[in-house]
Amino acid sequence: MRVSKKQLNGGKKILSTKEKVFLTGSTGFVGSHLLRAMLKENYDIHICIRKESDLFKIMDIKDQVSLTLLDLSNRDAVNEYFKKHRFDTVIYCAWQGVSGDFRNDLGQFDNLLFISNLFEISRKTGTKKWIGFGSQAEYAAHTSPIDETYKTEPTTLYGISKLSVYHMLKILSTEYEISFSWIRIFSCYGPYDNEKTFIPYMIKNIMLNNSLELTKGEQLWDFLYIDDLTSGIISVLKNNIDGVINLGSGKTVQISDVAKIIKDMINDDYELNFGTKEYRHDQVMYLHADISKLKNMCSWTPKWSLKKGIKNTIEFIKDQTKTNI
Repeated sequence: MRVSKKQLNGGKKILSTKEKVFLTGSTGFVGSHLLRAMLKENYDIHICIRKESDLFKIMDIKDQVSLTLLDLSNRDAVNEYFKKHRFDTVIYCAWQGVSGDFRNDLGQFDNLLFISNLFEISRKTGTKKWIGFGSQAEYAAHTSPIDETYKTEPTTLYGISKLSVYHMLKILSTEYEISFSWIRIFSCYGPYDNEKTFIPYMIKNIMLNNSLELTKGEQLWDFLYIDDLTSGIISVLKNNIDGVINLGSGKTVQISDVAKIIKDMINDDYELNFGTKEYRHDQVMYLHADISKLKNMCSWTPKWSLKKGIKNTIEFIKDQTKTNI
């Protein structure tokens, strides 16, 4: 925690002990929500953007943080930036190739180079805590709730690259005595989510009354609303929890039931064409996080029901649609 001096009206100086955090991926879905949540907790947050970055998700809050034009692939520029700021904590929320279209793209492994470079620079400039984000995609197939000790056996390059980053950071953090948390996120959703993921995809198409070919919808998945996700991350940060942490709702719901909830909230007459599309050969049929570790160590629990989260997401998408007309 950095200590800085601030001037008061009476001419006296006090010490500020706000934790100085470098957050990557702040213009993305999870990163933008995490940025908002951390601002409410009074962290001293620094973010970087590229020339081509879309600031839409953070336009209303960008002036509340220290924002720098910085390409993380430019090692020299990043090194100078970290020497200047000397962060307490790095939260690495960026990832190249998140959407399903890129799950088996070889570009997934570029993430290892970006992250290893940033870790090396940050630890040389005094950073003492790293938080990274893994995925349900790191785990082997399962048919019951899985905790953090369950075997890892990814079936996509996305999952393999996430798991590779975890092992790399685990070794490096142990070597250099840096606190390291690896949060494995299960299926999260909410405002600003990628429109190709299941819940916003269904919302938009039902709103437009587009006919869709759907699988039978027998998959049982674990969905977590974005506000619960960010509160879980902040709980890990505040309680200094190291190692792997599962972050999900701890409950499963059948995909077909999620589609029905969305339909009932938007257009009760919409026809859901279940069974008109085959499952992918690598279709994940069951996702269920055991979140006992996070609950026990942080007294954290999800607050949002699935229906409430979907309703809020629908309202957001409707508002965005009106704004863009």
